[in-house]
Amino acid sequence: MREQPVAGSARRQSEVMLFHPLGPEVKCPACGAGLIFTRVRVFGDLYTCTSGRACKCQVLHYRRKATRTCGTAAVFTAGEMEKWSECGQGGQQRKEQ
Repeated sequence: MREQPVAGSARRQSEVMLFHPLGPEVKCPACGAGLIFTRVRVFGDLYTCTSGRACKCQVLHYRRKATRTCGTAAVFTAGEMEKWSECGQGGQQRKEQ
């Protein structure tokens, strides 16, 4: 059986992340803690709050079709998304190595 990488590990990030990693200045919109890469979700990278408290906030890092720039939006339990905000990296998609 193949060993699964640990969530947020450098190995997992380099294997599956669609876009560039979010910088340390990008924080959880609910509590202000840091974010860690969790997995790829259809068309973007899903990050989870690292506070370790009751906050289970998730943030999706994706590229808008209209502007071709990437940004983030919080994902709510019902699947709705918060207002999108540009991350300033110009929609850079990771290159296959």
